Amino acid sequence: MSNKLKDLSKLKALSEAILHFELSKYEVFSKFAETSDWNQVYVNDSRYELIRLIMISNFVTKGYFTMSDLVGVTNLNTRSIERLISRSTKANYFVKKPSKDKRVIEYHPTEETFSMIAMHLSLMEVLMNSLGEGVKEVYEKNLNISAEELRNIIEELENRN
Repeated sequence: MSNKLKDLSKLKALSEAILHFELSKYEVFSKFAETSDWNQVYVNDSRYELIRLIMISNFVTKGYFTMSDLVGVTNLNTRSIERLISRSTKANYFVKKPSKDKRVIEYHPTEETFSMIAMHLSLMEVLMNSLGEGVKEVYEKNLNISAEELRNIIEELENRN
């Protein structure tokens, strides 16, 4: 068995593409953290990114999220997720409302939430633009959204504040 790869140039191109995307993602998160007074742990720990994406998905699909939507998805403990929610609520990203079941708290989006959604969508835009026209065509075909439509959605969300 050989330890050499047959086409190192392809691996190099893939490595550069991944690095470009991850650096761009870090820049987007860091910029957002500076303007939104985020703790750096929320920028540097990908588990929090996943939690934010679940929050966003729930905002879009059902209009709110609950603690049970977030617990168990990552290996973050419940207390860490509670701290994120508490800090985000104080920063006006969500508003707490009691649900029909008084034991459950619903977290509903505020105008500030839209800037967080725009930040995550801008990462899709970075990915789409960094991988070329073929990826743009895949987005258009599979998601039914063009690069221009994505840009317009991001701008609309950013301008809501």
